[in-house]
Amino acid sequence: MPLSQPIKTVLGLTAVAALLPSLSAAPENLALHRDYVSSAPNVHGWDKPGLTDGVWGVDEATCYATDESPDFPKNVTVDLGASHSFTTVVVGVPPFGSTKTVEVSDSVDDVTFTPFGSHVFQTGEAQRAVLTSPQVNARYVRLTYPDHYAERHGGYPSTHALTSELEVYDGPAPAAPDPTLAATTATAKDRNRHQDFLDRLAVDPNIGLLFLGDSITDFWPRRGESSWLKFAPYQPADFGVSGDRTEHLLWRMTHGELDGIHPKVAVIMIGTNNAGRDAPGTTAAGIKKVVETVREKLPQTKILLLGVFPRDDHDAANRQKNVAVNEIISKLADGKAVHYLDIGKAFLDANGDLPKEVMPDKLHPNAKGYEIWYEAMWPTLQEMLR
Repeated sequence: MPLSQPIKTVLGLTAVAALLPSLSAAPENLALHRDYVSSAPNVHGWDKPGLTDGVWGVDEATCYATDESPDFPKNVTVDLGASHSFTTVVVGVPPFGSTKTVEVSDSVDDVTFTPFGSHVFQTGEAQRAVLTSPQVNARYVRLTYPDHYAERHGGYPSTHALTSELEVYDGPAPAAPDPTLAATTATAKDRNRHQDFLDRLAVDPNIGLLFLGDSITDFWPRRGESSWLKFAPYQPADFGVSGDRTEHLLWRMTHGELDGIHPKVAVIMIGTNNAGRDAPGTTAAGIKKVVETVREKLPQTKILLLGVFPRDDHDAANRQKNVAVNEIISKLADGKAVHYLDIGKAFLDANGDLPKEVMPDKLHPNAKGYEIWYEAMWPTLQEMLR
């Protein structure tokens, strides 16, 4: 057979794929699961293996951080295991923290490092920088943090250098991961609370009014008992779990919590715990998935989707994120199966602040706050329960 003859005229597609697997194979991340050493190790668990675990995450298990000392520069050096040729380094930061400049350099001996590239990140959202260079051959890749933003972002000391992931490729980097996956992929968190709900359903599956959410919903029967008892004629059930984000609620709903029940109305308020991690569009995508899942699991149930409550100071980043989220999710209402209601202003004073008499920690209502919630929501909910 002449070497110039096109393969496709001689071999079937299956044979071509078998002979040429590299044509469709994903590029190899040379840094994946590689060891690294920090000049300023974190003592709170935000150290390993998050930098090279292949997960663009934002918690202790999937994110890397240095210590919080004020001494800069700091660095972390990844050992690729052997010398490799590469042209691309991808580095990213989570949506919180005060990481500013990241300088990338490479070395063959872990002694002399050559600059590869650098990037100045902004604060407040997850970011991914793709740095390219003419091909180099090196075993070590170092990230150096020469500075940081002075302001705290997301509640973490500004002197932490936070990094979500490092990837190294000999060639173009793959497309960025879908930023909404973290909020829309069902993820287990508190299995004990989940089992409590399943046990409750095994004893009494009769629920007329279902509440789904996080700690703000979870605490209502205890911190706002007098207003919660007003729902008693409607067979209420509170399936809120403290600390839940949208992905945690999704996991609970798809693992039995909506099975065998037929509530007339489901009240959903979720998303504030996503604010510290996710951009508004990502949080809104998670809430949309929650609504879709309830519609799929409980097609006869009406949904009252509440806007995410205000939190923190009126000019705080997370407050503004929740406002942006609400603008997006308000469009999920169809006026029939899904109704949207934003009662956030009912909690605020004339200056737009959250009074301590209503939300002492500017996040969770007290008894008075829950009474405000009830009064603001009841006219709409009462109509839906008819």
